[in-house]
Amino acid sequence: MRILGLSGNLRAASAHTALLHAAAQTAPAGVEMTVFDGLGRLPHFNPDIEDQEIASAPP
Repeated sequence: MRILGLSGNLRAASAHTALLHAAAQTAPAGVEMTVFDGLGRLPHFNPDIEDQEIASAPP
């Protein structure tokens, strides 16, 4: 069985992402789990980038 893990929280210290990585490392035999880390390259999904853009926007 193959599982793809996606975390909806893209912050660097996300507990959700850490949990996905722990699940991938402890997956039982016969289970292959991959954690997808590409969502952060889509700026409109990244709250850290959105916060920076709002803070740097002219008044």
